[in-house]
Amino acid sequence: MEFVILFFLIIFLSYANGSNDISKGIATLVGSGVADYKKAVLWGTFWTAIGSLLSAMFSVNMVKTFGNGLVLNDVFKNANFILSVLAGASGWVIMASRIGMPVSTTHAIVGSIAGAGIVSIGWNGIMWGSVLNKIFLPLLLSPLLSFVLTFILFPLLKKPLYRAVNYCLCLESREKVLVPCCDSAAAVSTGISEAKVVVDEEKACDNSSVTTMRLNLIDTMHWLSSGFVCMTRGLNDTPKIAAIILPFSLFADRWVFFFLALAMATGGYLYGLKTTETLSFKVTRIDHVEGFTSNIITGILVGSTSHLGLPVSTTHVSSSAIMACGVRKGMKSIDKKIISEILLSWLVTLPVSALISAAGYLIIS
Repeated sequence: MEFVILFFLIIFLSYANGSNDISKGIATLVGSGVADYKKAVLWGTFWTAIGSLLSAMFSVNMVKTFGNGLVLNDVFKNANFILSVLAGASGWVIMASRIGMPVSTTHAIVGSIAGAGIVSIGWNGIMWGSVLNKIFLPLLLSPLLSFVLTFILFPLLKKPLYRAVNYCLCLESREKVLVPCCDSAAAVSTGISEAKVVVDEEKACDNSSVTTMRLNLIDTMHWLSSGFVCMTRGLNDTPKIAAIILPFSLFADRWVFFFLALAMATGGYLYGLKTTETLSFKVTRIDHVEGFTSNIITGILVGSTSHLGLPVSTTHVSSSAIMACGVRKGMKSIDKKIISEILLSWLVTLPVSALISAAGYLIIS
């Protein structure tokens, strides 16, 4: 019975994570007009699920960090403790999703672990040195690094990227023909087609009579970068959630990751619209070149830290990159009220989730 309750709560946390975090990978697609919300969310859901499944192999260090690197005395085997952590983290994340505020599930989990841990085993039961080095420093430095890299690199990248706007990617299909050696015989079609990918200016694609598929080059790159962010988000978030339930799991580890991936994808598909609207339109207006740049930087930072076992917030990294694009165009191009609300939601995530989990532990106990 304990496992059944914990399992459904961990599924709910994954659902809440998906509802809030799907926006980080697809916001630039929607905001720049490359895709509407329905197409973007399907794309983001697919790649999030892929990243979540791959995390079982490539993010083992993250499981260790959250599973036994933050508290003492094997408290993660205490069902009351786990219930309280899940209540604090999922309660805050789903509340933030409802009002459309992008918040960090990582922050919520850490705050919940700290809150329930202080109440259950005392202040000294928390491994504060490990929390500082493995959790807070990466969480603090990653958005700053994302902002600085985007601010510095965008001027270097924008010229070739804006030139790519005038190019398209075409798939040409030609039918092979056998030419006989004798002049009197007619050429015979083999019925076998050969495909060739061509990158050229748009007018060249328009004039081609054998083009079967035509895509704008920068839009294609933007779609791929969005999928890259969603995949790395799955790599980064799923092992943090899995670490909470693995000590109690009756399933093999790979099945735990499968169920979490399914719940995360479902949450993003059904409930991710409000946070996507906030990052897509309310922070600043971005075009596809700015969106591609922020996605690439976000994906590289989140993906590399996932493999190293350093938890970063995709929310903070992605939002900071988008903010940097807005600041580049001038302070008038960003909505200071929305940014202040986002920053406030970041600040209150830790204490609010800690209070919910602490209260939950006291009630359950």
